[in-house]
Amino acid sequence: MRQQEFGAMSPEGKIPFRIGLDYDAAIDGQLGAVLASYREYLCSGSGKWLAQNWDNIEKAMDYVIERWDSDEDGFFQGLSHNTLDASMTGTSSWIGSMYVAALRASSKMAKLNNDIQKGGRYSALADTAAKNQDSALFNGEYYIQLPESSVQGEAAVENMQVAQKYSGSRELINGSSIDQLLGQWWASQLDLGWIYDKQNTTNAARAIFKYNFKDKLEGIKQYPRKFAADSDGGMLIATWPGDDRPDNHIKYADEIMSGFEYSAASMMIYAGLRDEPYKVLKTAAKRYDGRLRKDCYLKDYNGNPFGDVECGFFYARPLSIWSVLTAYQGFSFNGPEKSLGFAPNIDFDDHVSFFVTNSGWGTYQQTFSGSLKAVITVDYGFVELKTLRLKMPEEHKIKKVLLKAGQVQRAMDFERIDGFIVIKMPEILKIKTGRSLDVICL
Repeated sequence: MRQQEFGAMSPEGKIPFRIGLDYDAAIDGQLGAVLASYREYLCSGSGKWLAQNWDNIEKAMDYVIERWDSDEDGFFQGLSHNTLDASMTGTSSWIGSMYVAALRASSKMAKLNNDIQKGGRYSALADTAAKNQDSALFNGEYYIQLPESSVQGEAAVENMQVAQKYSGSRELINGSSIDQLLGQWWASQLDLGWIYDKQNTTNAARAIFKYNFKDKLEGIKQYPRKFAADSDGGMLIATWPGDDRPDNHIKYADEIMSGFEYSAASMMIYAGLRDEPYKVLKTAAKRYDGRLRKDCYLKDYNGNPFGDVECGFFYARPLSIWSVLTAYQGFSFNGPEKSLGFAPNIDFDDHVSFFVTNSGWGTYQQTFSGSLKAVITVDYGFVELKTLRLKMPEEHKIKKVLLKAGQVQRAMDFERIDGFIVIKMPEILKIKTGRSLDVICL
């Protein structure tokens, strides 16, 4: 997928949002290509692919900066097309948070390719954008869009023509967007830290549930497409708590799409919420219980438990449900650095879940009752470890860490970093099929 994107990229770095067609860039899709490139690096076994593709990734990132943030203050100028099939003015946290996350990922990738100066530039711009956006876009409860009052200058002419081609500007303004923390969703999966203030982010995650989730959809006109029955529940793409919906609101505001719901629920988990994401996930799952929803879009398929319906059946976006698993287990992985981490956000005292790396898969189990006992079991392939990171409550003192692989048990040196026990192996440890690694933190 990355190779297709880069193969279609223009000389200046623009990736058309529909490959093979003469389309403009969608800013969220362009940023997603950058973020996904860092994900491919983390999921790989080496830096080879990244080194081969860094020039394209850098070009894609620089295109966003030069076209939409030329003054490098973290706010976008002009119109930007997006994958909700319209263009927006100004800056929303939906796109803005993706921008910050992509800059942070680009900083890491630049440094991995020995471009320290460029890495520093991306990092500084990410910090500026995060600070400015958090201050300007948080309304005390959730994140909004700061539109531009006018579009001027030669650079905006092409953007305006693009907007007119796709039915003009579509805005959120004071709306509560289901995707308002999408960049943080990416950042949480890629271990890029908090983009905006953590408490603001938690409040916004809670507000998404408060304003966008509906137990029942009776009385709500799902438009332009109907993906759920009136008796179903779900999360709307956007709502306006202040009853100030703009006439030119975003195109799919009144639709229910599970791929958006899964990523929002995952973000709620990362933000520390428990009941809200579970209810979102359970409600979405109930819409795919095997009963056909005959009054819905794709009426001969909708309700099938083997493929969520969005713009079409077997649509890619619902695969975001995978992030619910990694959010619940607090999974982190860096294949080239052979680093693996777990920080369970559910059942911390008695947890078990499936995990997968680039070279194998298995289960992670832990129990906690003052001391932490963890078991990593490989059921297929192998897992190579140089660094292991396990979440540990700050208030619990750890005096000793024991590692047991096979019949060999040894005491390990460790560090406490940002709430984690970090264990660095003196040499690469390879856990093979059918083998386990036991960790005891006393």
